[in-house]
Amino acid sequence: MIANFHTHTNYCDHAKGSPEDCVLAALEAGLSELGFSEHIPYIFPDGHESGFRMKRADLKAYVEDVKALKVKYADKIKIHLGLEVEYYPALFDRTMESVKGLGIEYILLGQHFLNDKETVHGCSPKAEEEHIKTYTELVCEGMRRGVFTYLCHPDMINYVGDDEIYKKYAKIICETAKECDVPIEFNLLGYLTGRCYPNEKFFSVVAEVGNDVVLGIDAHEPERFYQKETELSAIKFLNSLGITPKEKITIKKPF
Repeated sequence: MIANFHTHTNYCDHAKGSPEDCVLAALEAGLSELGFSEHIPYIFPDGHESGFRMKRADLKAYVEDVKALKVKYADKIKIHLGLEVEYYPALFDRTMESVKGLGIEYILLGQHFLNDKETVHGCSPKAEEEHIKTYTELVCEGMRRGVFTYLCHPDMINYVGDDEIYKKYAKIICETAKECDVPIEFNLLGYLTGRCYPNEKFFSVVAEVGNDVVLGIDAHEPERFYQKETELSAIKFLNSLGITPKEKITIKKPF
């Protein structure tokens, strides 16, 4: 890997390491390009703040930190300021408007929940078709907005029902991604830690449709940048399906 655009820091409630810690680790690991994608502080009508996202009060500091690092390490690594965003149709536009003008260079679509109350998580195993149908509709509608640089962990949905139903919705996601020119991420954190994703059934559909695939470290601590064996194993797995991940990630401007 020469670039990673999926990076979290201590600005969210579930990651470790400062942005500068991540830059130093990325340099040590040989990356030439690093994107920060902290979880956007979503604006909920009742003032609720998610326990896994950056707090609104920390947004300004996050932006300033990353911008300062862009200057400090300009001769060593190319740094980008980004965010990872859920797609909640009723709340998306207002939330995006709240970060407009801050110099955000890109956003990643990372759908974890199936409702904006955040009570149904995609990783919760369910056999009902409605579960995967809702996930697919949210992800596809989000991609059609034309603002996302790529789709994170596209196979996070933990559908444990019929394989043909799973592949049907996987194909809808993959065909929509290709139509919208949105690359699909192979998530190295999930691969390393044995989560319900990446899913071989999903990536067999990716191979069939011919989507662009990128590797995402999904770093939640600086140590995650030192995983060459995991990267090589992931590439070997993808190659076995006829997929060659892209080295270069093309930014899609969100505003």
